[in-house]
Amino acid sequence: KPEKAMDRPKVSGSSQRKRASNEQPEGFWLQPEKASKLASARKSDRKRAEP
Repeated sequence: KPEKAMDRPKVSGSSQRKRASNEQPEGFWLQPEKASKLASARKSDRKRAEP
């Protein structure tokens, strides 16, 4: 998947979500709400990347 160009850090919420889903922050598994949000964000990212 050509996602290298889109991995540039931007100040938009979607890119922050993408970064968060790519490099899961330490202790994110201790926060189920955040984990499920990341999971749903990852799902929507995948849907956007592969329609």
